[in-house]
Amino acid sequence: MSYEKCINQKRAMEVNILELSDGNLIVGRDCKLNENECSALKKEIDTKLSDLNIEHVKELNKICNNDRTWYKYLMEFSEFIIFIDGKVPLIIEIKSDLKNGLCDEDRQKAYDLVNKVYIILKDYKGQYAIHSSNPYVLKGYKKKDESIRCGQIVFDASKVDGMNKEVVAVYMEQKYLEIIKPDFISCRVDDIHKMFILTYCWRNKIPLLGWGIKNDIQRQIGKCCDNLIIN
Repeated sequence: MSYEKCINQKRAMEVNILELSDGNLIVGRDCKLNENECSALKKEIDTKLSDLNIEHVKELNKICNNDRTWYKYLMEFSEFIIFIDGKVPLIIEIKSDLKNGLCDEDRQKAYDLVNKVYIILKDYKGQYAIHSSNPYVLKGYKKKDESIRCGQIVFDASKVDGMNKEVVAVYMEQKYLEIIKPDFISCRVDDIHKMFILTYCWRNKIPLLGWGIKNDIQRQIGKCCDNLIIN
């Protein structure tokens, strides 16, 4: 398990928190299930992980235990925090997309999700930071605990199919700064030089983390960052 490798090597770990259809939180990225998984769970093809409830996830884990070529073991977030137990620092990405722009619906959904995450983390003694593409998540978490470093995830949103103009402007015109002043920026390395990110980080003396590294060219670009998030 990659978690154990990070612990053994004493490396900080970046993990994604995903909300399931029943409101439970797991550690993992949203993705479509494969045909075998859909069949085993009696779900339609193209069902996503976030469409499942916690009982479905537990069933996937049973399948994984019987066949290691299937799903990696998916931990509930509360289970993961107990497992890590402060052994290594964490960067926790709270998955919460801006669906409709800077509106009340996005804001309330983000705050509701923050409440769930904070309840699990409020007594955690290990080091951690929060980052998210949704600035309302960061604003909400800062209200819960000002001592926790919160970082804005940015990328070239104009390349994302189906994203409305207001949401694109949040990232491309740095409108997230109207909502939250981040403690650090996490940026896709291919997009760093398009969005004045370096200038902003230098002027405000905050760290820049690079992600989305898949080849040597991107690794070279990433040298301008303070640190890199590697898959």
